[in-house]
Amino acid sequence: MSSSEVPPPPQAPRASGLQRALTRLVDVRPEEVGPLLLGIACYALLLTGYYILRPLRETVGIHAGSELLPYLMMTVLATSMVLNPLYSNLVARMPRSRFIPLVYRGLIGLLLLFYLALENLQGTGLVWASRGFYVFLSVANLFMVSLFWSLMADLFDRARAVRLFATIAMGGSLGALLGSSITGNLVGVLGPANLVLISILLIEAATRTALAIHRRFAAGPDSGEAQLDGLHARADLAIGGSRWAGFQAIGRSPYLIGISSYMVLYGLSSTFTYMIQGQVVERAASSEELRTQIFANIDFWTNAVTFVFQAGVTARLMKWFGAGPVLVLLPVYTAVGFLLLSSGWFEGASMLSALMVFQVFRRALGYGVSKPVREMLYTVLPAEEKYKAKNLIDVSMPRAGDAMGAATTGAMKSLGLGLGALALAAMPISAIWIAVGLGLGVAFKRSDGT
Repeated sequence: MSSSEVPPPPQAPRASGLQRALTRLVDVRPEEVGPLLLGIACYALLLTGYYILRPLRETVGIHAGSELLPYLMMTVLATSMVLNPLYSNLVARMPRSRFIPLVYRGLIGLLLLFYLALENLQGTGLVWASRGFYVFLSVANLFMVSLFWSLMADLFDRARAVRLFATIAMGGSLGALLGSSITGNLVGVLGPANLVLISILLIEAATRTALAIHRRFAAGPDSGEAQLDGLHARADLAIGGSRWAGFQAIGRSPYLIGISSYMVLYGLSSTFTYMIQGQVVERAASSEELRTQIFANIDFWTNAVTFVFQAGVTARLMKWFGAGPVLVLLPVYTAVGFLLLSSGWFEGASMLSALMVFQVFRRALGYGVSKPVREMLYTVLPAEEKYKAKNLIDVSMPRAGDAMGAATTGAMKSLGLGLGALALAAMPISAIWIAVGLGLGVAFKRSDGT
């Protein structure tokens, strides 16, 4: 055979147009495109389903009466603490392919029950169903999101998380934008309760997508571990351990105590803002539909700004500054915002506008910058802590902060104290929050989770 007849060497397959577009926008490698797209799709479906219901939850909270909100938040905290050992028991005994759909579809079943209650009950029964819905959704949304990010932290290592988690989080922003837009446009046509059915369909679609992610990476039961598409994945085995492992891990790990403290302080400051928001919106809007639309508008613009942060900003901030400085952006902004709101510059309609702007950018920093970095913190931990301790932290610690914030604001209100006192209370909280964020950044840089 002459040299001219020698076949050319095999060429690598050409990247698709989508792959080329992604690699221009994101620091993603060809073998990571599939996992990235599945993660984006799953998170988008989950957050669309939740954000359809979020304005309804806020309206229910006002309907219950602002004086009852501290008690509802304490109920949320107690419920989350009781559920964590039950959830950990599922994680210990079942592989991912079983406990992931079991958790999501269990939540779907409860949503269907609340739909029937909200549609058919009246009077006292409707009041109690509304309070139950508030508690349920406040716990369920954190369970759904925590489980999703546990799966992501289990599949993506530290280096890939730094590059890709903010992009995966963009799916949540897209879903939240769509969900709040659906509510804002359809609540007057369908009524609040019927939106629950749309949410149920979307959460089921998210469940199927999560299972697709699992099938892509899970190995056979005898292989121990798998290396698929360049990503290191655990086999589909039950994690084992105790139902109390989450509590035990937090008790013995300074790293997990630091993450827990960050989340408590986040919840505490969020409740300060939430209480002010409820009072301002209650005065500014008289009907439940108008209040629901206001909350939906806040959600829409929050997620529009969040999307901008996630579209390359967060990954670049991590590359330039590291986890610690990025984690402190939220507490610094919160402290400045409380000072401005308490300054006396805003009254009436201008107070509502100022509060909406503050909430939009505060939540956008929380979801678009702080959250992807917080999720990265778990990638250096063992699998048991990624599912059990992470769930306890994600679900219970913010709710503990909520309960502390509700008790604090309730006491201040009973003493006749206003925004100025609230801003003063936020200052030391923000200072501690900043110190915790910097400490977590140092620990994460060591990458050993200790």
